Amino acid sequence: MIRILEQLPNTYFVLYILLALTLVTHGVLVWKNVSIAKPFRFLVWGLFCTAIGVHLLHFFWRWSINEHAPIQSKHEVFAATALTTTIFSGLLYVGQKPWKMRGASALAGSVVFGLLIGVGSVAWTVAALHQDPKIQNLVPALQSYWFAPHVSSYMLGYGSLLIASFLALFYVIVESVCRFRGIRWTAGPIVERWTYRVTSMGFPFMTAALCMGALWADDSWGEYWFWDAKETWALISWAFFVVYLHLRYVPGWAGLKGQLVVISGGVMIWITYLWIHVLPASQASNHVYN
Repeated sequence: MIRILEQLPNTYFVLYILLALTLVTHGVLVWKNVSIAKPFRFLVWGLFCTAIGVHLLHFFWRWSINEHAPIQSKHEVFAATALTTTIFSGLLYVGQKPWKMRGASALAGSVVFGLLIGVGSVAWTVAALHQDPKIQNLVPALQSYWFAPHVSSYMLGYGSLLIASFLALFYVIVESVCRFRGIRWTAGPIVERWTYRVTSMGFPFMTAALCMGALWADDSWGEYWFWDAKETWALISWAFFVVYLHLRYVPGWAGLKGQLVVISGGVMIWITYLWIHVLPASQASNHVYN
């Protein structure tokens, strides 16, 4: 039984690949107005639910073995990010109903969701599979009641805001090509609206994580803020999305310009999330534990 549970990451990895391909296929069927498009949608739903269910089973199994939230090692963090990416992609899919679109918009919408699963769920799972899956004890510095809510909030915030940055990148690429070729991209406003809604969902989690981190720092080290590398880049990432959420209501910033701000915010998250530990300044950070 344990060996089966240990193989679950490989299982949901395959399911995520199938889901991405099925999403794109469904868009093609709707675009071509093929009669099986409607029942084919149930296959998409089935893969969404099955993939998330298998991933949650693995997540809570590791939690029961760890006796703490499995969000400490790189393997666990990358796997948790894949899970949050899939959940937010599913919520967006439910909310925006791309299967109700017609023509090229239906194809574009399904391709977007296929890419989200591909660059989010699949890519993060690949990253997790290339890390040591060994279950580790929680280091003393992380043995706090703040650990699970703080890190979980960042997982939810970063996972959703990275989705927003992927959407923004897709928008900028297609919109730029269409402008260059003098083509009107009818699905552009739809993708732009999705970017805004995902950002609106993820930003509160990122804000909560930032606040809880300050409270945890005061509880552990006696100060709310140290301006070390990790904290500074986390604040910079947060600030980019604050700017975007405000600029979107300024005339002229709701389209291409606003999406560029979201992409910049996504780059800041990548630096905070993955690259900060390779910078010389990070070696003196209070957030480096190994």
